Amino acid sequence: MTPTSVSEWTREKLVGLNHADALELFKSLPSVAFDELEGEYAGDIPDGGDEAVKRMLAQGIFNEETPFGCWLGKAVTRTSETAGEGYNYCRKAGRRIIRHLRYATDMDNSYVDGTTVFTIRYAAFKNGSGERDLVDEVRRVGDGLYLCVSTTRNDDGSRSAPGLFILSGPSGPWVGVDDKGLEAPVD
Repeated sequence: MTPTSVSEWTREKLVGLNHADALELFKSLPSVAFDELEGEYAGDIPDGGDEAVKRMLAQGIFNEETPFGCWLGKAVTRTSETAGEGYNYCRKAGRRIIRHLRYATDMDNSYVDGTTVFTIRYAAFKNGSGERDLVDEVRRVGDGLYLCVSTTRNDDGSRSAPGLFILSGPSGPWVGVDDKGLEAPVD
């Protein structure tokens, strides 16, 4: 059953959405206020209950053995009234937590529907996601619950089809990346 009001949504219900339904829900949601997010947020990805999708996620983004690590979520902090930064945090083998893949945050127009949205831009820092011009957009489902899309720049300058993820929390305070020197700001 699909919730009929925003207040009925939970993380578990969002995870149970298939891609098309999650994208339609994203389009209907309001942007996060710029000053709403602060700290670390737990991450998840809608899988629609599809076992093949769950296996793919377990082998990729939720795999401690990959260079990225098992994705646990994202963190955000403000650096001014209109700008901020963040990082991804992941678990590696031995339950070691790493904080990496820095990004900048601001408010901008959505690549999905052109409305104002909280934006995460990896190209502000020197990392692989920045090289692909990965951009995430965050919208508010309810208190502490967010549905997000991610796109990258295609070779022809267009944007990729949106991927989706969920953030909930905050689950902890802002910590910062492990080594700022590895992902310096782009000049």
